[in-house]
Amino acid sequence: MRDNTVHVRRGKKHPSRMEMIVLAALAALMVSGGTLLLLAALLGQDITDWNHRVAITAGLSLAGVVWGWLIRANR
Repeated sequence: MRDNTVHVRRGKKHPSRMEMIVLAALAALMVSGGTLLLLAALLGQDITDWNHRVAITAGLSLAGVVWGWLIRANR
């Protein structure tokens, strides 16, 4: 059975906790934005007609869920 540990070469340092949090946040924002645009394309929506406040809220909510999942997975 394989473990999911990260092996670092000699002289290289492990990423700090803050770096992991920031990288997970950036990845979550990209994933949520891509998911919203993919759903809009698949459903044939015109994003210029969207309510901007609702679209931003949905995107940030999805990013929060993905961010939490990434943080939990990288513990």
